[in-house]
Amino acid sequence: MTQCFVNEDGKYGEWTTPMRISGAQGKNGEDGTQIEFIYTTRTTEWTRPTAPFSPQEDDWHGSYNDIVWTDNPVGVSQSIPYEYVC
Repeated sequence: MTQCFVNEDGKYGEWTTPMRISGAQGKNGEDGTQIEFIYTTRTTEWTRPTAPFSPQEDDWHGSYNDIVWTDNPVGVSQSIPYEYVC
């Protein structure tokens, strides 16, 4: 995974160094047994949501401040360009 923040004027910042998002024995695009990643449902909002408390349990998912967090990413599209990870 790599990320880039987009300014309010639509200009892209610098891309981060790629990082692995699959832990030990993790499937492609899924977290593994040592690092727990959670993902928001895809959205058109570019404002980064506040991260929820996560008990660091494998397959954790839930809702925080009316935002649904899931265990695995879905992926973005041209019409729904944002999916946040914590």
